[in-house]
Amino acid sequence: MSKGNQTVQISPGQVKDLGSALLQSIPTELTEQQAQYWLEHRGELSKMVKASLLSMEFNAGFDMTVESWQDFYKEFFDLGLDLSSVVIPPMQSGFDRLLIIVKGVTIQQAYGACEKLFLCWEYTNEKLDEVVAQNDRTAKDGHYAVWVRDRIEADEELKNKSANDLSKAKVLTETLFERIIHELKFFQETGKHLDIDNITLCAGSRGRGGRVPHVDWSGGYFGVGWGRPDGAGGILRARQVVW
Repeated sequence: MSKGNQTVQISPGQVKDLGSALLQSIPTELTEQQAQYWLEHRGELSKMVKASLLSMEFNAGFDMTVESWQDFYKEFFDLGLDLSSVVIPPMQSGFDRLLIIVKGVTIQQAYGACEKLFLCWEYTNEKLDEVVAQNDRTAKDGHYAVWVRDRIEADEELKNKSANDLSKAKVLTETLFERIIHELKFFQETGKHLDIDNITLCAGSRGRGGRVPHVDWSGGYFGVGWGRPDGAGGILRARQVVW
């Protein structure tokens, strides 16, 4: 168990109780052949049991991540949320930053939260929710989560690929709303910004006429601009998501 930053080892009493619990978990429908296999492969059995028990360390850390998102939405949007039941997609190698997107927050509200913290610029006088005509995902029907790569710059793997290219290849990428929330959460954690040298192509969103939003930090501003759906370049890169 853990007390503050101090880790306390399992007590003798807990060892006894845990052993009893493991003994009771042995299935009575186990065949004689199956039982003999495990008796002859005790090392393998031991490794499996240890791995299962120690995986709780990951789960505890994961719970803390969800709690950090609850704190985030309370701090910036005054929402008291219980996000423990949000469906989290399976984690894939290389995608180790979790974004939780909640119902009840608009794109413009997220952008407004950024404006309170640092200089911002957007290439429109209209509300972003009115300009964005289509999103691959929204929280209109409920909270959801995606995994993204935990890196400052947008995905090098997707450079020189337009929104049209990504759509044809069925590559899921961050929406404008997800990218703004990503920026805000990263700034909350580090006091720094994303995309200092490159630009995130928010190919998960489309504006009126099919134009695609893009986001970066340039000249001391957090900027939201728009481009053609067939636009591509070395510094224009989408951010892939696991959903």
